[in-house]
Amino acid sequence: MIGAVAHSGEAVDDRCTVAVDARGGALSIELLYPADGMEPSVTAAAERFGSDAEAIQAAARSALAAPDRQVLLEVGARAS
Repeated sequence: MIGAVAHSGEAVDDRCTVAVDARGGALSIELLYPADGMEPSVTAAAERFGSDAEAIQAAARSALAAPDRQVLLEVGARAS
């Protein structure tokens, strides 16, 4: 959510932290050392916050391709 302010951070594991708003909704994911593997951490974060793990993993791969930049993600419903 653009312009939202994080209320706190919630550690998912020792390399992954999710910034959450005052209602507990996920705003962003920070992943340390992604070259060491990111799928377990990203999947755990998505499951904890009811997000689309597949889409977040795709965004994380995009972020690796364009380092040191913020990657924004908007996910629509799956086409049926």
